[in-house]
Amino acid sequence: MTDGFPSLPWAIQLQATANEDAEFAGAARWFDGSVFLRFGSAAYWMKIYGGRVIDVQAGPSPLGFTFAIGGEESVWRELLRDPRNRFLEFAAAGRLSVEGNLLEYMRITKAVIRLIEAARKIGEARP
Repeated sequence: MTDGFPSLPWAIQLQATANEDAEFAGAARWFDGSVFLRFGSAAYWMKIYGGRVIDVQAGPSPLGFTFAIGGEESVWRELLRDPRNRFLEFAAAGRLSVEGNLLEYMRITKAVIRLIEAARKIGEARP
């Protein structure tokens, strides 16, 4: 794995990019939880509090997660390359899975979409 997608430096850049997004901040303002992102064999735990991603760790956390979003790396790459943010379409079609506390996931869907948009902004390049 290089330092591009889906490396830990890339995930840390995702944290920074999401934290620069006022729409993400507003949508995640009242969320206190964690999101586990799985990109094929690579996985990252992100703690979100007060409208900011405050921590990123490689792999699962012993603390668990509020909800997880996962899929094959090739599916994520397709999502990152697509001219539109098709996250909801990919999830509805089962190409990406969502598990865990689905009520919290639904409550902050706008924040999730903005997080995916931050990932799309970075793309696959090295941070």
